[in-house]
Amino acid sequence: MNDDMMTTPILELHGVERTYRTGAGALPVLKGVDLSLARGAWCCVFGASGSGKTTLLNLVGALETPDAGTICVDGCDVSRLSRSEAARFRRVKIGFVFQAYHLLPELSALENVALAGRLAGMSAHAATQKAKTLLAETGLGERLNHRPRELSGGEQQRAAIARALMNDPALLLADEPTGNLDAEKGRAILDLFVELRRRDPSRSILMITHNPEIGRYADRVVVLRDGILYEDRCDAQ
Repeated sequence: MNDDMMTTPILELHGVERTYRTGAGALPVLKGVDLSLARGAWCCVFGASGSGKTTLLNLVGALETPDAGTICVDGCDVSRLSRSEAARFRRVKIGFVFQAYHLLPELSALENVALAGRLAGMSAHAATQKAKTLLAETGLGERLNHRPRELSGGEQQRAAIARALMNDPALLLADEPTGNLDAEKGRAILDLFVELRRRDPSRSILMITHNPEIGRYADRVVVLRDGILYEDRCDAQ
């Protein structure tokens, strides 16, 4: 990666708005959100339940489209992509880590991770070999052939993180990644995120959570309140 790319923010949001229409009328969730995230930074977004954190993550991940404003990820304005373009973009630029893991129950850990590579165009052999490497790096080298129901919650989340890394995404989006885990397993998952950044300092993370303790792992903390993003702490850019 050249110096110009390293100095260009991995993520830029300008004036992002999102309103949902309900039977009771309009429900504004995001009201002119601005955010710039440097490459290699880990940013935590805090907010109460219903504050719009997941909506923000969905917009950044091109799962939804804003009503106004722009969202640029790695230089691409994802708010202007068609549905098919957004799907292709997500496969190569975004890695998703969800609270509920979202592993396919009929597939083994190895098959779940390799599938992400196959969907992005990798050969079966290349996808399998890379999946094995990633699962070993996330502590599941001895659990390759276990299906999700045979894995603990922490192990399932490790498999989900390996899957998110399959296509070397520029940005990891994590939605309450420790929300279904006890304190010990949750800390282990956060330590894994720290290790992943150590291995690849250009890896950027946008994580939403309601757990203030997670903020100490991040470089930067922002708070979503009444549809507006407020800077809370910034130790590094």
